[in-house]
Amino acid sequence: MIHVTFKQAQGRYTITATAGANGAIDPAGDIPINEGESFEFTMIPVAGYEVSDVKVDGVSVGAVASYMFKDIQDDHTISVSFAMSAQTPYYITATAEGNGNISPSGTVSVYKGDSQSFVMTPDADHKVKDVQVDGVSVGQVTTYTFENVVADHSINVVFEAGVVEKEYTITASSGPNGSISPTGAVKVYEGTDATFTMKADADYEVADVEVDGVSVGKNTSYTFKDVKSNHTIRVTFVEIVKVYHTITATADDNGSINPSGEIDVEDGKSSPTFTMNADAGYRVSDVKVDGVSVGAKTTYTFANVKADHDIAVSFEEVPEPVVYTITASAGANGSIVPSGKIEVNAGASKSFTMTPADGYVVEDVKVDGASKGALTTYAFTNVSADHKIDVTFKATVTPEKKYTITAKAGNNGKISPTGAVSVTAGGSQTFTVTPDANYIVDDVKVDGKSVGPQTTYTFTGVSADHSIEATFKAKAVEANGHDGDDNCFITTAAGGSSSGSFGSLTLMLIAVLSGCVVFLLGRIRG
Repeated sequence: MIHVTFKQAQGRYTITATAGANGAIDPAGDIPINEGESFEFTMIPVAGYEVSDVKVDGVSVGAVASYMFKDIQDDHTISVSFAMSAQTPYYITATAEGNGNISPSGTVSVYKGDSQSFVMTPDADHKVKDVQVDGVSVGQVTTYTFENVVADHSINVVFEAGVVEKEYTITASSGPNGSISPTGAVKVYEGTDATFTMKADADYEVADVEVDGVSVGKNTSYTFKDVKSNHTIRVTFVEIVKVYHTITATADDNGSINPSGEIDVEDGKSSPTFTMNADAGYRVSDVKVDGVSVGAKTTYTFANVKADHDIAVSFEEVPEPVVYTITASAGANGSIVPSGKIEVNAGASKSFTMTPADGYVVEDVKVDGASKGALTTYAFTNVSADHKIDVTFKATVTPEKKYTITAKAGNNGKISPTGAVSVTAGGSQTFTVTPDANYIVDDVKVDGKSVGPQTTYTFTGVSADHSIEATFKAKAVEANGHDGDDNCFITTAAGGSSSGSFGSLTLMLIAVLSGCVVFLLGRIRG
């Protein structure tokens, strides 16, 4: 059922909204409102006016632009009055090009909401070529009127030489609650076009446009083409009639719907959102819209309402939940959260977090006895049975620290082991130094410092990198033969020989360097 008038029903109240001259209130008239609802009104002054005062139930609430009634529990009235606003000047710049003039010309001051007309007059043997308003051509008009000025504007007329064409007059007028532009007696050259624009005030619309007394419909613009005679154009306006539809909202026991009762919604608009609220221990069982189930919704909104509707909600008792138990435990050196016997509703989920102590890591997680690996979290989903979860931990394995001892040997001998020898931190390492035949250890250096002609050296409690280097030298030799005539023969390390005359039992010591006798060390005669 579509209706445009209302009657008060039980639980509904009326707010009567009125406006004085030079403005409007939206909405206006007798507005039916459901008990407990809120409703807002907007004040709309015409151009050049402003809100003077708003009264609610006869008491002034000031010059507000809007007013909201909240939690309505009674009938109310709201009225608004308007006063002329402080004069705000705007400026229209009027210019002419060529042989002719525009009147008035220059910078013309116009107060907010006022109108201003201009007349274009060509010199003899000239005519209007074009008129531009704010840079846009409006044709070869000889008059132009700015209606309801609320901004700065410009108007420029261009004249050209030529035979003055015949002029016709189009008389434009409008009824109340709107305007037509241009308005008044508009001069138009023969054979040219002229366009008129109709604009309705707030909450109004074009009712009809008559051209030369004949209706041309609810146009918001009209163009006279190839003008050959005088014409008239008149526009009338009518208040927009708002059509409403009713939504009836109900709820059974054990809950409520909000808003409830009969809710009026403007045609084509959306309804308020309906919210279903179950009492404690209950839940929404079903929502029916126009008798058809839409499911167990907790909110519902009607969009683009074009007819009456009803919405009904039913509730049911919430059944006792089925509960299952998950038993969670952790071994030494860590924890699981939550732990113990955890109750979980059927179909629900539950997550567990495994946290090892410092120096430990998760070793394994078992769910219902089956290993799931070294997890730190685990979630049971859609629980439908009892479960167990157990976690064990183990010490963190730290890689052994290693150090390097670099061992090398010079010529004529070797060191073992040799090269870069890896030693575990805190460990020991022994090196053996072996000279070649006829050579001895000359020196061993550890980290560059001599430790003497060692044949073995052991690093103990190793805690840093080290180096060890061995060098070798040739042995000193004795005479190894004589000829019985006090002559001794000495074989050098390099295979050469030397000789000398000494008595028997004489020991001759010489130093040999690279196979050559260097000097006599001593002589003892027996």
